[in-house]
Amino acid sequence: MSATPQLSTEQIALKMSQSLAAAEAKLRTAVASVDAAAVFSSYSLYRMATMLSDQPSKHTRPAPAAVELAAWLLYPEFGRSVSRNGEHIQATIT
Repeated sequence: MSATPQLSTEQIALKMSQSLAAAEAKLRTAVASVDAAAVFSSYSLYRMATMLSDQPSKHTRPAPAAVELAAWLLYPEFGRSVSRNGEHIQATIT
């Protein structure tokens, strides 16, 4: 049986930092073609409405924290686009 190489703390931090930067770039690309306020309101309504559901959540982040993070990421994009295309909103949320 071969041992799996262990990553150092620095390697893990670098990998996670790169992953976060890639995710944020992907979000900025997606939100560029849609009204960020519409994305935020749709996402927050969905997350808060399902927060008290009896069904198990597919989300790892608790709803209030997820909505706060969405606000943090989307607020700078408010007003840059006025498109409210439902397909683009859903793609951005996804």
